[in-house]
Amino acid sequence: MMLRQTLVSSTRTWLMAGAMGLLLLSVSCGKTEQPATGADGAQPGEAVTADAQPGAGGANGAGGTALTGGAAPAVGGGARTRPAQTGSTGAAPAGNAATSSGTSGWGDQTRPAQPAPPVAKTYTLPAGAALRVRTTSTMSTKSLESGAPFAGSLAEALEVDGKVIAERGANVTGTVLNSDPGGRVKGRAMLQVAVTRVQLVNGEMANVDTTAYEQLAKASTKKDAAKIAIGSGVGAAIGAIAGGGKGAAIGAGVGAGAGTGTVLATRGDPAVIPAESVLTFTTQGPVSVTLP
Repeated sequence: MMLRQTLVSSTRTWLMAGAMGLLLLSVSCGKTEQPATGADGAQPGEAVTADAQPGAGGANGAGGTALTGGAAPAVGGGARTRPAQTGSTGAAPAGNAATSSGTSGWGDQTRPAQPAPPVAKTYTLPAGAALRVRTTSTMSTKSLESGAPFAGSLAEALEVDGKVIAERGANVTGTVLNSDPGGRVKGRAMLQVAVTRVQLVNGEMANVDTTAYEQLAKASTKKDAAKIAIGSGVGAAIGAIAGGGKGAAIGAGVGAGAGTGTVLATRGDPAVIPAESVLTFTTQGPVSVTLP
């Protein structure tokens, strides 16, 4: 009886030692085969199933033990499924390969839409519009002849429907239509000018047709009378010296005639338009410009 109990006890001890050895070997193999494990020593996502271990009963008296969970790979005839492994750089599995460069590459990135270019529009300055021009130099019948050019600048901007088509200070060119120094007997000097071109905001010089601006010389009646009076006085003085009272009368008449001759031989004052004068012209036809 004692021998039998001893054999049973020894057999039980050997069986338990064998079971513990297999368990330790199983855990050791699982750590060696898997490249990475979770915090609890199990491969993420791996299910482990162990066959029942033969034996005479464990601490709980059962004849066999079933081991489940993710702590270690299966031992014996149990099935083991290993999840898909990623490469050392963390690339996705072959089944989830990255798409072409059309969505993630540098070469085919989507560019932002370009804004549409502004639509050009034609603006027309109608006939009858006022052009105020500032002269840049003095113009005179004494120095200018008909057909001579002159220059100036816009004193006020030109606008159409709220759009400036010619800025203030834009260049203006014109021509002298008539430069009349005046007659020797009667009539005053006269100067007529008109604008021919205006610089627009796009830099173009637009042709324009305007009315003429006319400048007359100042009347010289008082000067002419003074010249005749001076001539009479000088003639009378000379006649008085030569022949007394009768000589004075004769001298006065001669002097007056001489003064009148001087007036007739001399032209009146020239017509002058000073520099920095602001002249107003009126367009006689439309002026159009196309702007964005």
